Amino acid sequence: MNNTLQKVVILFWEQLTFIATNKTIIGGKRIFYVCMVLFYIIAIHQELFAQISNDHQLTLRLSEVALLDIEPGITSVSLDAALPVDAGEPLEMTIDNSSWINYTSCVSNSSSRTISVELDGILPSWLELQLDISSYSGSGQGNFGTSVGTITLSGVTTNIITGITRCYTGDGINNGHQLTYRLVINDYASLVSTSYGPLLVTYTISN
Repeated sequence: MNNTLQKVVILFWEQLTFIATNKTIIGGKRIFYVCMVLFYIIAIHQELFAQISNDHQLTLRLSEVALLDIEPGITSVSLDAALPVDAGEPLEMTIDNSSWINYTSCVSNSSSRTISVELDGILPSWLELQLDISSYSGSGQGNFGTSVGTITLSGVTTNIITGITRCYTGDGINNGHQLTYRLVINDYASLVSTSYGPLLVTYTISN
């Protein structure tokens, strides 16, 4: 039994004892006084319980987040030089635009994040591997990064998406930034029929 209920019971008992022992209260008066005491006790009980409250503290914490992946999870991309349709035309270099870069970011204060790329591997001087990074599109929300457009991949780390703050791109293809790889021959006189690879392209999201 809590303290409030105990006080009400004690008060009720004291009032009943007073009525029972007071010889001036008789008959109908006694019944009337008992009813009044009951009403009074009930009123006090409701008032006391209506004022009972409790509370506890909550702590909310939003951690910084920096996640990145390439969809649809293809582990290798192949680019070939296709035969021209007619003699006298250059080789037709195939492209691959099947990959999308997805990311989720939450930063503190006014800081921002950048996505960079680096090529691990050796290409001949007459051949370039270009990467085109599209503007954002998809089902995500927030402040997305800005694409730098088209770059030539190399062993030097290069920023490709800048100004990422608080956002998520959506997951899977057609969300985020589309990545298009293409080979460019810049010196036909040095062209050699061979294959190169494997080449490793690494994407990194950082502050």
